[in-house]
Amino acid sequence: MYKRSVFCVKVGSMLDGFDMPPFTNKLGVKIYKNVSKKAWNDWLRKQTTLINEYRLNLSNPNVRWFLYGQLSDYLFKNTVYLGTFSRIATS
Repeated sequence: MYKRSVFCVKVGSMLDGFDMPPFTNKLGVKIYKNVSKKAWNDWLRKQTTLINEYRLNLSNPNVRWFLYGQLSDYLFKNTVYLGTFSRIATS
């Protein structure tokens, strides 16, 4: 079976990538192209922590939008690499 590798913007190295985008929108494609499975699993643990600590009700659309924003921030802000050129995170 073919394993797809990506240069993960969160981790900063080549790792196994997704077989298909996790969402059918622009963010899903961006994650597919730039995020490893390891970083995604780290996000899932972070998301679980947010849901439990803030006792979030996932049936509330505003909560889902909140998590969607947190996902984007977690994976793409303060990254080691993004796009074509290396960039160093600004804490």
